[in-house]
This record gives sequence, C-alpha cells and structure tokens, in this order.
Amino acid sequence: MSFPQSSAEAERLRALRRHEILDTVPEEAFDRVTHLAASLFAVSGAFISLLDADRQWFKSHIGALVAGTPRAAALAAHALLGDEVCVVPDARRDPGLRDNPCVTGEPHIRFYAAAPLLSREGRRFGALGIVDQQPRADFSDENRRQLETLARLAVSELELRIELGARSRAEGDLKLVNELMLAIAEAPNVNTAMEMSLSLICRAIGATYGRVWTAVGRSGRCQLIGAWSGAGAVRSRSAGGRRRRSPPALTLSGSLVGMVLTENRRQVVPDIAKLARRFAAARDARAMGMRALISVPVRQDGRNFALNFLFEQAPPEIERLADRIEELADKVRPVLVRKLAEERIALLQSVVRHADDAVMVAEIDGGLEDFGAMRLVYASPAMTRMTGYEPDELHGRSPNLLWGEGAQAKAVAGLYAAAGHGQGSRLELACRRKDGSTFWADISAVPVTDEATGERRLIALLRDTTERRRLEEALRQSESTFRLLFSNNPIPMWAYDLETRRFLEVNNAAIEQFGYSRAEFLAMTIDDIAPAEPAEPAVARPGEGRVAPAFGRLGIRRHRKADGSEIAVDAISHRLEFEGHQAAIMAAIDMTEQKRAEEEIRRAKETAEAASRAKSELLANMSHELRTPLNAIIGFSEIMQASLFGPLGSAKYEGYIADIRHSAGHLLTVITDILDLAKIEANSFRLHEGVVSPSEIIISALRLVKPRADGVGVMLAYDKHHDDTAIKVDETALKRVLINLLANAVKFSEPGGAVIVRSEFDAQGRLAISVADQGIGMAAEEIPIALTPFRQVNSGLQRKYEGTGLGLPIAKQLVEMHGGTLAIASAPGAGTTVTVLLPAARVMTAAA
Repeated sequence: MSFPQSSAEAERLRALRRHEILDTVPEEAFDRVTHLAASLFAVSGAFISLLDADRQWFKSHIGALVAGTPRAAALAAHALLGDEVCVVPDARRDPGLRDNPCVTGEPHIRFYAAAPLLSREGRRFGALGIVDQQPRADFSDENRRQLETLARLAVSELELRIELGARSRAEGDLKLVNELMLAIAEAPNVNTAMEMSLSLICRAIGATYGRVWTAVGRSGRCQLIGAWSGAGAVRSRSAGGRRRRSPPALTLSGSLVGMVLTENRRQVVPDIAKLARRFAAARDARAMGMRALISVPVRQDGRNFALNFLFEQAPPEIERLADRIEELADKVRPVLVRKLAEERIALLQSVVRHADDAVMVAEIDGGLEDFGAMRLVYASPAMTRMTGYEPDELHGRSPNLLWGEGAQAKAVAGLYAAAGHGQGSRLELACRRKDGSTFWADISAVPVTDEATGERRLIALLRDTTERRRLEEALRQSESTFRLLFSNNPIPMWAYDLETRRFLEVNNAAIEQFGYSRAEFLAMTIDDIAPAEPAEPAVARPGEGRVAPAFGRLGIRRHRKADGSEIAVDAISHRLEFEGHQAAIMAAIDMTEQKRAEEEIRRAKETAEAASRAKSELLANMSHELRTPLNAIIGFSEIMQASLFGPLGSAKYEGYIADIRHSAGHLLTVITDILDLAKIEANSFRLHEGVVSPSEIIISALRLVKPRADGVGVMLAYDKHHDDTAIKVDETALKRVLINLLANAVKFSEPGGAVIVRSEFDAQGRLAISVADQGIGMAAEEIPIALTPFRQVNSGLQRKYEGTGLGLPIAKQLVEMHGGTLAIASAPGAGTTVTVLLPAARVMTAAA
C-alpha cells in the first residue's frame, strides 16, 4: 500500500529533523496531550505520529496501537496531504484506508481523525490523531477545531523542547569552552593544546576519532600534530617505545584535509563511502568502520590547521554540528593566540640561548645624550663563550669594559651618537676578553624605548669575526699566488669583466698564441677575438634583454688571431671576483691540429659505416635468391623420402635423402638467421605488433622445441606467476626469441636435466620471461662473447656444440626493438638464466 507524498519532501524531513524527537523516550508533556484527546473525544486510541522517510513513529500513543509502522501503513500520511483536519467516519469504506493492516487486522480501526503538526515554516511533519473501533458520523466542526487546538498544543510542546534543548546545549557549550580555554592555557605547547582540545570536543560531539593537521611549508604535505581516539590521545610512540599505527601520510593536493587547509573552507561528508575512490584516506577510514566526517579550518597567525572528526554513524544534523564545531573553534581562538605567542617567545629565547652570536642589553641611566652612563642588564650565554665573562660579572657594568678606549674611541662615540638619534648602527671593533686577549667583533646596535615605562635600552648583537678576518688575509695572499700562477701558466688565459666584457688581464701564453700585445688585449673585448660567435654560450637573464654568460667546459670555439687567421680552441670558463670586478677567467687551449685529426677519423668512420650498410643491404636483398633453391631442395627431398612416386630402389638412398633434408633445413635456418641479422642492422626489419597472450606464445614455443628436448632427454616446464593478461608485441618475433632461448638451453643441457620457463610481473609492472637451464653455464667474461654475432664461447675447430652464434644476438636485438632488455645470469657448471624484460607500456591489462 502506498500514499501520495508531498512535493517538498526534503524540506518536510528537514523540519522533522530539526526537532530531534525521533526515537526519544516517552515524555509526560506529550502523553498528557494524547490522554486529553482520547478523553475529550471518547475514543479508544490517540497518538502523536511523526512521519519519517520510510516509517511512522509514535512519540506518544494510547490504545492498541504499536510503537511504529512502515510508512506504507502510516495512518498519518492522510493527514499530511492537507492543512486541515482529516476525518474518516468509516475506514472500511474509505478507498485509501480500507486495505490498511490496522483496519483489516488489529486493532480493527473504523473511525479515524487527525490534525497535521505544522512547523514554523508551515511544513507538515506529523499528526495528532484519534481512532476508534466503531464508525462515527457525528464528528462536528467544533470537534475539528478542538483537534486542531490539541495539535497546536503538541507543536508548542515540541518547540518548547527545541528551545530547552538549545539552552541546554548553550550551557553545555559554555562549560565546554571554559574547559577548552583552561586546557589550552595549561598545555605546555600548541600541539598538546590542540590534542587536549580534540579530546574535549570529541567527547562533546560523539566523534570516534579526532585529528589536527597542518601544512608543512612548501613541501605539499600535511603533518599530523595531534590525534585522539576513544582510547585516548594517539602518540607517535607508546609508553613502551613501540610505534602505534599512525594515520597515512597525506598531501595537500590528494586529500580532503589538504582541501580544507588550502581553501580554508570546511568539508562535511555524511557518507565517507562516496569518497573512497577519490581519496586513499577515505578508504582507510571506511575500513576502520567510520561512516561520516567533519573537517573545519582554523587559521591563526599565518598558520593553517584542520580539525578532523570521524563518526561511526552520521550525526542526524551534521551541518548544524559542523556549525557548532566552528563556533567552538572561534571561541577558543584567543587562548590559542596567546599559546602561539608564548611558543614564539620560548622559541626566541631558545634561539638567543643557543645562537653563536652574542646578545647584550644595556640600560641607559641618563638621557639619550648621555650614552656613557650605560650598564649591562643582560648577556646571552654566547657572550660567556666569546669573552670569558660570566653573566654576573657583566651585569651592572659599562659596555666599555669590552672595547675600552684608545684608537677605537671615535668609532664607539659614533655608535653612541647614532643611538642617541634613535638610529641603529653597525661597526667592527677589536674587543678584549677577560684573559686580556683580543678578538674582532661585528657589532649591530639598535636603541629601543619601552612605551609603557619610558625606559631606554641599547640592544647589541656581537658576531665574532676573528676567523673571517684571518680568512680575508689568507685570501689576499691567495690572490697574490694566483697572479703568479696566472702569469706564468703555459695555457693561454685571460680575465674579463662580465658587465663590459672587456679584458682585465691576460697572461704571457695568450699573448704568444694570439699575437696581440698586452696593451692591445686590454683595449679589446672578448667579442673582438670571436666575431663569428660569442666566446661562451649565453642564456637570457629573467626580465632583461641582456644575456648572462655560461661557465664550465664550453666546448670548441673559433677565435681570431692578430694576423687574421682563425684557430679552434677548447674554452673553459670560471666565475670569480677580480680586482673588485664581477669577472670570469677563461682558458683557451689550441685544438686546431687535434680537430684536423678528428675530422680525418670521422671521414674514415663514415666510409666504414657506408661499407657496412652496403653489406647489410646486400644481404637483406638476397632473401628470395637464397631461400628459393633451398625450399625446392627441402620440398623434393620430402617427396623422395615419402616415396610419393615410388621406391628409390636402395635403402642407402633413403639415408642420403634424410641427410640432404636435414642439411638443407639446417642451412635454411642459418641463412634465415643471417638475413634477419642483416635486416636488423640495415634497419629494414619491421615489427608487426598485435595484442596477444604471453602465456599462449610461451606454450607455443615450448610445443615447437619439445621434440628436440625429448630427443636428448631434457624436460621442459612452464612456471607462470600472473593471471591471464595481454601484451602488445610482434607475436612472431617474440616467439622467435623464446625458441632461440629454449633451443640454446636444451642444446647446452645434459640428458636428464630440466629447462624451466618462468613469467611474472616485477614491481614496476614490467613483464619478465626467464629461461633457466642446468647446463654447462659460462663465466661472466664470456657473456659479452655469446651476445656477439658469429661468435661462440667454445669457438675451436672441434666444437662440441654446433651453431652459428646468431641465436642470442638476434634475440637480444628483437627484444630491444620492443623497448625491452635481455639479461644473462650464468656461472660455469651452474647453468644459465636468460631474462626477457618487456616494458610496462606494452602490458595492456594490469598484472594481478
């Protein structure tokens, strides 16, 4: 049985949810209304019915009614079709109710009347109804008005309940805010404060898990700084030192938390399952039994936080709950500001205590013009390390204790004068330690005034520059040595200004090589000796039309000598500061003769390559001429061997024919290998790719090699480690590779041995096919020989194993034409494993 539904069903259900009344315990106020209705109208039953999406639930009822019914059997559905009282004198005669279970069966309702319960927005979310087991035709208009009045009374009780609930929540939130503020104020740091806040909020809103995330600089990652579960705070390590399972690492671009942090906008998810495909964290939460999520942003002093709450069941008013969480976050924000400020102050104190630079604060007793009357009120620990004085030895004494009088008096007076005008200053002074030794210090001083008290102080930062000055002196000596080495270096060298490109210095070797005098060099720029091209590669400077020179090995350049001739030089450039200029030093090694020799080698190489290509092309074009007679020999020998036209006449002829057929077949195989190798070398071999099953190719290759293996007593086996999949390859070429590898493995195996083919996917999704034998194997230095065309490891005249040495080279090149690799692992007496590795791009279906 079904009933019409309102066109504004969603709004009606929201009005119902707002009252938060479904599945609550009986309440006396509503029971009074139903008892009054039953008494007033002298009926056997009365009820306050609330119509949910799929059921009818009674907040109060008397008589033989059950606690609830499916929506299809709901009597109240009739009352919600209009704004007026619904009256059914005899339910057995009413088309909409005569088949209702409550009419046809217990409690056998005959009379029914109900007034809709209307929300403040006019939404019909329930009904106040009366029923009787006898038909009634005497329900007057006055009775209708009385029933409507009782319905309004029930709604008033519901609205009063909402107000009382809101007041109770407000009082609870006020208490919660006080607890949050106290917890944050007492927390030793911001992370602990966040963690304690999570604990309180989770308990208040019924969340199973709570987490606080923040963004990590520019790394694009999210950092977990606090977490809470129903079992308590979640730390990175437990008390015993063992790691707990922590939430997965999240990124700003690939997580819901990242969206909250970057967009500064809350996310409310009533059903986490809908996000499982998009976010890995959602799948993890779903696996933990979580069903809903609320994540709200908190931004404070440039730091972004995300409060994340997970629920085992979706809260009925999840959006309102998110509003409540944001209100709580706003209320505790001032206390969080103070906690952040305390943490920054503690950080600054830690920096001052552990910094290598010393900090001292001097208090000025007199006016700004009397900086001589100063006394030290603070000295950082670095001051003790720098001067040898303990803090109590400096406290109350004049700073002049450190730099004294004498030649520096004028500089110190300038520092005091700048402070008197409210300006900071910086200078370098020779200072005295407690033991009388001297050190140099770079001093930065700035005056400050306390606006509240008017007290004036001078804050100074001291950096020990003794080592720097020593290094500067060493640098000056190094420059002197550099000049000596530069001038006498046999390699032509010069220095030039990066801005003007004018020569700054040139050594004797450059003068001799290029034929310019020193004066002529210093009057030119580097562009004057390289008119055809710049002296070094150049790159554009951002935002400028000019170019910036490159440094390092610049390669071969053409430079012009004084007589107009050009030479090829190998140019090397290095940036340095030279006599106050931003400069570069360049070495130019004459490569003219070497370039001439290289050109001759290049021409010889091209000639050899042309001859090789001609050879390869000749062989590639001889396929028909070589194969046609061999195919005829093989065909006629097969006819003769089968005696299709009668017996040959002698048994010896049959043996000869078998030898002819075997030799011709072997020769055809050799010619095919040679021609294929020639085609590959001449780049005329083309792959004909298609989508095939690797298992089918492997099984087909095994079937073709099996007769040969059976003939020498070698077992073949296939070990597959993947589900059926498809790859895009040239089926014939790949089968050729596998047949070559299997034939080699059988040839070099002893009777009773085994050859195993294995196929699987590696961690990168590549298909690996390996052929392993238990044969003679080879040493590591012999593997390159085996991969060289026409060469074999055992190449003597009395070789035990026949063959042209083309199987492995052709297999290797065919695999590489597919973009794959062929690798060999072998050891003498331990067998050989050859692995074909095809790229993941050729796998059409993901490996299982």
